[in-house]
Amino acid sequence: MKARFINLSLLLLVSLFLFSCGKKQHDTIKIAAVAPITGDQGEVGQDLINGIKMAVEEVNNSGGVLGKPIELIIMDDKADPKEAASVANKIVSDPTIVGVVGHMNSGTTLAVSPIYNKAGVPIIMPVPTNPDITKQGFNNLFRIPITDSDQGPACANFAFNKLGKKRIAIIQDKTAYGQGLAEEFQKKAASLGANILAFEGITEGDKDFRAVLTGLKPKKPEVIFFGGMYNEGGLIVKQAREMGIDALFIAADGCFGSKFIEIAGQSAEGCIFSFIAPDKASNQKTKEFFDKFALKYGKVVSFAPLGYDAANVLIKAIQTAGSTDKKAIIDSLHSSNFSYNGVIGTISFQANGDDTQKNLSFYTIKNKSFVIYQ
Repeated sequence: MKARFINLSLLLLVSLFLFSCGKKQHDTIKIAAVAPITGDQGEVGQDLINGIKMAVEEVNNSGGVLGKPIELIIMDDKADPKEAASVANKIVSDPTIVGVVGHMNSGTTLAVSPIYNKAGVPIIMPVPTNPDITKQGFNNLFRIPITDSDQGPACANFAFNKLGKKRIAIIQDKTAYGQGLAEEFQKKAASLGANILAFEGITEGDKDFRAVLTGLKPKKPEVIFFGGMYNEGGLIVKQAREMGIDALFIAADGCFGSKFIEIAGQSAEGCIFSFIAPDKASNQKTKEFFDKFALKYGKVVSFAPLGYDAANVLIKAIQTAGSTDKKAIIDSLHSSNFSYNGVIGTISFQANGDDTQKNLSFYTIKNKSFVIYQ
């Protein structure tokens, strides 16, 4: 009798423990945030994550969503497609994660999007710009920024019509982002009548680009357009100046950030960049964000506004759905009534998941700072 009492007591304790664990799991709403927070792109990846964290903290300080706090699961994909796939598989194996803000790179996003689609997980993409991502026919992908099919031509139009540059050399890093952007730039520039002197590929991670630049120098380009990230872009412009190449360096969002200035040094002055988020002075909403962010994390490096808006889009979709059911969240995002008034503008989505807005700004570097090109 005593043994039976002990066994019943143990069973009751185990049941209570399991009940409390299950209750704890549902006391929060879990969302994941993924970016390269270590490695060569760690600075901009952490900036993106900090923007996401700020959004979640503000929502939690206001009482959470559906009466529960948001629990943010932060993961590092190291800007590597294989690592990103591993991260994505971990996320989809946890049924309590209701959505993802990420990834940062086009290559990693292309690698993981089939994984998330199969699991029916809503993905809010804060940065990836390769147009192929939303051409896959997946209904769970939602992109905040402009795509390269718009950004590349905008850069070409800026170089040709705004700046009057007609002799153009193109360098790209052979990634889904860099090569795709460069190809879009090339098509538009050629259609405008520009003389495309070269279309050269380099390898991400390389440090010496003098061989490519040696081939470009006698062609006397007025512009070098680069499709790629700041690590290589900063070295390319620095080495070009050391070799006496004075062509204007133009790049896109992948080179936007203080690391480019740090790597390029004095050679960074006067370079021009397109970027997928506005500057601090754009309006009162952006000013308030930049000021709040500076108090908490220091200055905005690059992608923090996009991370902030992307997180808020997912949170609003959960609120609008009135549920943490993944399909209901996806349906909410596809609704014609869904919109979010964010730092980068009003966000709503086309049927394929791309933003209906096509926001883009041009910056130059003056006195070691990014400023709007006037």
